[in-house]
Amino acid sequence: LAGITVSAADIEATYQKNAESFSTPERVKVSYVTLSAETLAKSVTVTEAELRQAYESDSRYVKQGERRASHILIPVAAGASADEAARAKAKIEALQAQLTKGADFTKLAKENSADTVSAAKGGDLGFAAAGTYVPEFEKTLGALKIGETSAPVKTSFGYHLIRLTAQKQGARVAFDKARKEIEKQLKARKGEERYFEMVEKLNTLAYEQSDSLAPASRELGLEIRQSDWFTRQGGTGIAAERKVVNAAFEPEVLREGRNSTTIEIAPNTLV
Repeated sequence: LAGITVSAADIEATYQKNAESFSTPERVKVSYVTLSAETLAKSVTVTEAELRQAYESDSRYVKQGERRASHILIPVAAGASADEAARAKAKIEALQAQLTKGADFTKLAKENSADTVSAAKGGDLGFAAAGTYVPEFEKTLGALKIGETSAPVKTSFGYHLIRLTAQKQGARVAFDKARKEIEKQLKARKGEERYFEMVEKLNTLAYEQSDSLAPASRELGLEIRQSDWFTRQGGTGIAAERKVVNAAFEPEVLREGRNSTTIEIAPNTLV
């Protein structure tokens, strides 16, 4: 190498021929404001009256009561003939007569019920909240007192004898235990409402005064932030968002210095 000389002309020619190898990619910095429902929610205030009203109106804080039932099922298949239905009804009535005379419900259920799962447990269906069973079953069960057995009841499954064996009363979750969750939910809802109000204003301000973010920042209380340098390939921070990068290199923004349209970068979050 010591014996080689390179002329200035050779250097210049090589440079001109390979200009792209001696260039850096186009880079930009952008100013931006962020509007986020989550951020807005943090500044929202919720009154004690609002918390109480939400608590009283929310059924999630009321634990439903439960009833424990047993039954004996004599099935009637869909499309069964009148004779088949009559035989099933006669059998359930015969079982009812035995119970009236003091027969053991558990024993009769094990020996006669077509519901094999509950029959193995003497007809026991366990505890269940209201609305678990078909309407005819529910209505009958709801009218029973503990230890009382119903008359035969016809449902889409066949004929039942239903007994209410136990009951748990419903209860309401204490307000103090629910308060934190309710407050969080109310703040999130109010933050979202405020967010959608501000989106429209931000769009209008950014469009009508398209050469600056300052008016939108002043009126909506949004901080103007600065990105680092980034190329068309993207960068870090806000420039990691592909939609932001695309907007930054649009001619109106890049060449004319105008505001972009709002860009959603996450649910209820835009820049």
